[in-house]
Amino acid sequence: MYEEVVEGNVISFLNLLLEDAIILDRVTAGSYPETPLYIVSVLGHTQFVREILCRKPKLTSELDP
Repeated sequence: MYEEVVEGNVISFLNLLLEDAIILDRVTAGSYPETPLYIVSVLGHTQFVREILCRKPKLTSELDP
């Protein structure tokens, strides 16, 4: 999923969600230091930010190192 996040590929992200509805939960609970929301925000992928927030708004309260 991080490839899609870094590239800002929203369509691939949406396809991943169709295949695995809890992928955002698994990624944020995993061993990655930054959340997908943090990465797309820093990279300026605003459409991607909207897509993530629509699906998991509680990521706004997650802290990155």
